Amino acid sequence: MIEDMYIVMQRVAELKERFGLKRHNVKVEPESNFEQELFNLDRIKNRELLSAAKDPAEYTKDDINRIADHYARKNKIPEALVRSMISVESSYNPLAVSPKGAMGLMQIMPVVAGEMNVDDPFSPEQNVEAGTGYFKKLLNYYDEDYTKALAAYNAGMSTVDRAGGVPNINETKRYIDKVISTYLENSKR
Repeated sequence: MIEDMYIVMQRVAELKERFGLKRHNVKVEPESNFEQELFNLDRIKNRELLSAAKDPAEYTKDDINRIADHYARKNKIPEALVRSMISVESSYNPLAVSPKGAMGLMQIMPVVAGEMNVDDPFSPEQNVEAGTGYFKKLLNYYDEDYTKALAAYNAGMSTVDRAGGVPNINETKRYIDKVISTYLENSKR
């Protein structure tokens, strides 16, 4: 019952934000005991999700999808898209490291890990939280243009800005195509 109310309250907050009924950059404290309980429930859920930490190599694809779905919803990104990014970036390997130094499931670079306050880039929870948070920042920066945001996630913002859009880099073009095609496959399920 409380979880259902939590979902309804979360949806109301999303609608308020979408239609400009919520002031940005203002810390909102719960106004009632009920809202306080929902606020505490959210904090408890996040703590439980993070406290279930285990060795990254022990995570199953289902574990990773659960984490991905949580942070996708939190950042208002399609769940299937986050799963697709993980699949393309690391093939669901939490210990993946690229030749350029990108780490973990969402292949976050050390600079992004620092920016997003990541202590352990190989922790699936921290990595996916940082990767989805960073991708959300890119979506906001590029006015919800998913193609530009994906290009920037792969090649960097400065490269996309210099090119005025998707740069003429074969690796980046292939990356975008793979993520989108995987996303379309995942969306059918």
